[in-house]
Parts: sequence; C-alpha cells; structure tokens
Amino acid sequence: MDAQVIDTDRILADAEGWQRMLDTCPKAFSTIDPGGRIGIFCNGDFSTSIAALDGTMLVWNIEEDGVSVNYERFKRQHFHRANVDLLFVVDDDTLAMMHGATEEVLVEELVKRANHGQIILFFMIGRDDLEDYGYYDFLEVVGLSFLGPCR
Repeated sequence: MDAQVIDTDRILADAEGWQRMLDTCPKAFSTIDPGGRIGIFCNGDFSTSIAALDGTMLVWNIEEDGVSVNYERFKRQHFHRANVDLLFVVDDDTLAMMHGATEEVLVEELVKRANHGQIILFFMIGRDDLEDYGYYDFLEVVGLSFLGPCR
C-alpha cells in the first residue's frame, strides 16, 4: 500500500483553515499572555537534520481576544532569533492533524505525538519568561511538560 501524500504547502497556506481551528481552541491558549507567539515549522518526516530548517513558519499570535495566524520566513542561520516563544517542529502527518483538530483532539494528539517523536518542542525564551507569560500552564493544558534545570 502506498503512503498517503500530504500536501503540506497547501495546508500551511490555508490561513483561514488555521484560524478556524484556533477559534475552536480557546481554552488551550487562554493561559498565555497577549503578545505570546508560537511557531509551527513542518520538517517533513524528520529525515533531514533540525539544523537544516529553512522555509515558512506558521505563527500563532496570542491576542486579547483570541489567537491570530501569520507567516514568517524561518532560516536555520537565524534559529536563535526566531521571534517566537515556543517552536513546534512537526512532521507532515502531525501538521495535517493539527490543521483540522478540535481542542480535544489537539490536546490529546500533541502529547501522544511528542512521545512518539513526531513533534520536537523548542523553548525560544528563558525559563523565567516562560513562567511569567503563562506558558507553563499552556504546556500543562496540552499535556506537555517543561523539564528545565533543577533550581
């Protein structure tokens, strides 16, 4: 049986579809302070190195009245300046799942897929900022944990 081909370019470009998905997930993002930014970068099937990331990054902007969608260029040489607080690097299948997810499915699948290596989560800001901006609570809501250094 042939593997299903996922058109990630079409999925990434569907800003209206992403906005619909985010509008159905208000609880998941409610703990993050306005101004928060979460990046989503699709890295195919992870057969290439994370150091080779280069392309379009989907950005979820946390605002007073919800979450909005925009896009930014992501280049590996600027990884440390990605201008997002969290960066989810996902495979094609996970991107497709996220695009059409309800809040319940998103929460359930994020932790499952992270445990199976289909998601890599990068913390792009420091531990204190993550806590101050409400990301610890967000990570708890979506079932992911932050394993930072011991105090």
